[in-house]
Amino acid sequence: MRVDADNAHTIQGVFWKVRTASEPASYTFTNTTGDTNKEGSGAITAYTGVDTVSPIDAHAATTYPSGGTSIVGPSVTTTVPGTQLLTLVGQRSNGDLTPAAGMAERYVRQALGRWEPRIAIESITAAPDPDHPAALLIDVRYRIKATHSSRSLVFPFYLIPEE
Repeated sequence: MRVDADNAHTIQGVFWKVRTASEPASYTFTNTTGDTNKEGSGAITAYTGVDTVSPIDAHAATTYPSGGTSIVGPSVTTTVPGTQLLTLVGQRSNGDLTPAAGMAERYVRQALGRWEPRIAIESITAAPDPDHPAALLIDVRYRIKATHSSRSLVFPFYLIPEE
């Protein structure tokens, strides 16, 4: 789909593939750039119910080859109602990344809407844990539809520490 690079490094590559009846146990991506470090990471995400001919409605990217303290994602205008928004953010150097305001809440709301039909969401908030900088606290306030009983859950999500 797209590969973005600066003068010396491949910054990101975005690819898509429709699953077939016989898929391998793993995939290998080869870095053929002049990047001598050959550093990389990858992920495979599965979606159902998408257009298998043209599954990507819109895409955009931003790279910061000279670095910086914040990453600003470009806006994307979709043309299909109900389009799923996927955001990928990464950096080459060590350090923490804090999600943009609203991103964690949006994903939690979507997941609960899909997988937990017994509840009505009243609010979702996410904030860094002041005692653990590598944790994101997600507070979900909801009502059980059958009994109209209000409840609350707080989930801590931890980043994997540097090795």
